[in-house]
Amino acid sequence: MATTRILEWLGRLYIWLLLAFLYLPIVIMALMSFNVSPFYQLPFERTTEWYASLWQNDQLISATSNSIEIAVI
Repeated sequence: MATTRILEWLGRLYIWLLLAFLYLPIVIMALMSFNVSPFYQLPFERTTEWYASLWQNDQLISATSNSIEIAVI
């Protein structure tokens, strides 16, 4: 009975570690996309400068539009 609980606990721990390994880099990249510096550094100041420049670049607008169209299809 005790070994079953330990195995269940280890299984859940493994799943949580796997999910953290997969999703933590995405969360970190999303947070760092608001950084003033183009390089990773802590602590960081927040800005939306990169998102504002996105809407001024015709190639990026076209690429984003194509990606959204493909996602909808």
